[in-house]
Amino acid sequence: MRRILLVCIVVQVLLGGVASKIYLAQHNTLHANGKWVSTKTQLERGLMGAFSFVTERQSLAGGALNLGAWHGNQEVFYHRPVTEVQAIKFDFQIDEDGYVVVLFDGEPEGGSAGVRFGAGPRHPSAFLEVTADGEFLRKELLDERSVEGKAWHRARIELEAGRVIAKIDGRELSAFNYERQTGRLVGFRGGGRRPVLLDNVEITLVSGETFSDDFNTPRSVLGLALVVSVILIALNLGLFFLLARVTRSNRKTLGYSFLMVNLTMLVIGVLLFAFVLLRAGSYPGVGRALAEKEEYFGKGTAERVVAEIHARYPPPEMNAGDGRGEPYRILFLGTSQTWGAGARREEETFVAGVEAILNTSVTTGRRYECINAGFSSLKAKGLLPILNWDLLPLRPEVLLINLSSNDRSNQGGFAANVRQMVESARQVGIRTVLIKEANDPGSTDRGLLARYAELDQVGAEFGLPVIDMHEHLRNYDDSGFLWWDHVHLTAYGQRLIAEKLAAELELMLTAPPVA
Repeated sequence: MRRILLVCIVVQVLLGGVASKIYLAQHNTLHANGKWVSTKTQLERGLMGAFSFVTERQSLAGGALNLGAWHGNQEVFYHRPVTEVQAIKFDFQIDEDGYVVVLFDGEPEGGSAGVRFGAGPRHPSAFLEVTADGEFLRKELLDERSVEGKAWHRARIELEAGRVIAKIDGRELSAFNYERQTGRLVGFRGGGRRPVLLDNVEITLVSGETFSDDFNTPRSVLGLALVVSVILIALNLGLFFLLARVTRSNRKTLGYSFLMVNLTMLVIGVLLFAFVLLRAGSYPGVGRALAEKEEYFGKGTAERVVAEIHARYPPPEMNAGDGRGEPYRILFLGTSQTWGAGARREEETFVAGVEAILNTSVTTGRRYECINAGFSSLKAKGLLPILNWDLLPLRPEVLLINLSSNDRSNQGGFAANVRQMVESARQVGIRTVLIKEANDPGSTDRGLLARYAELDQVGAEFGLPVIDMHEHLRNYDDSGFLWWDHVHLTAYGQRLIAEKLAAELELMLTAPPVA
């Protein structure tokens, strides 16, 4: 009988360990980890999936940090600045066209230096110096391409006086001249939406202090397992002796029954743990809870956005008190990219950038108001009535339509809705410009190219300018960090669009009218 009870206790200890691992695996998130801060969560113009990357399990599924989770291009920094860094070591695995960047000397407002390890020609391995908005001030390629896609590598970055040494799998690749700073941030950035896995990070300071993270469960399994096991043992022994007294059953028979129950529970626990591990990398459906969690991304309902626009832009004649007459209004119509998702603050959105450039230009001599009518998640069909009923009464002089990404090619439906927008604007004397909404070149599909062709068709039909913003940004593909995901831009990407649109508008606004 004692042996049976002893075996039961051993099984309950094992069950306590399994239960603890299940609980901790369920709660293994970046938020529970507490060592890393995600840059996307700090953007004023939020991005879909930014907070899910921190609070959901997919980012740490399998005990490694996946910088490709939740729409990819994730960037994290150690939660506090560190003094002089001597070395940064980490394991990584990237896809054949992906990359990972170890960032050091990061500043709170942006800007850093780093070493990129890339497996493809689009983003080759290089030493980088990056501005606050994401542009590369300096890019020096590593001496050789030594990163194999879909294979684990061990990287080591050594920061010595006046230079940085990059090593991979024990071999030195290159050394770069660089003066390290003190009290700066250290972090990582991934490229693309496919898995970019990071593990076994070690940050060693000149003082000898080391910070490490293996991205496993946030607390010790042993401590929690001990508590759970003691509780299970107490409950089982208490229930055993209670039943033995109440039922007057044979204790040996009762002991075997308890043993079988505990063994069954252990098997169920092991199967449940395997299920939890398998499901950790699966993404949840976009239900009400997830939609509410990411509601900041959409900046509220369309009605709220319209109300904010009307409050900010009263009738033009009420806003002409600076001696230069009524403002010259330019309306930007689009979805989340137009709204500026991915910008650190409103003034870095490309709509605000165009307004700033035009108002400092000596060419036109007007006062401009650029109205940001970006409605996250909507399609052309949903934007059409908003344009007709709520936006055209603002009496803009020019309408820029920046669409392509959210719609789907369905027998000309996209072109038909854009055509109706153009006709509505033409009826009230508004000039229209069409923009091919840019996407990350690495995620372009046939449907997007088909919608670009439809915009060309509508432009030719009405004699409208069509700005190929997708091709324009492709020309700057590896000049900086342009993308936060396949369609939303960093501050640098926003700046490139603003400069392009401002130049095109200046040409259009200063050109003589066409008869």
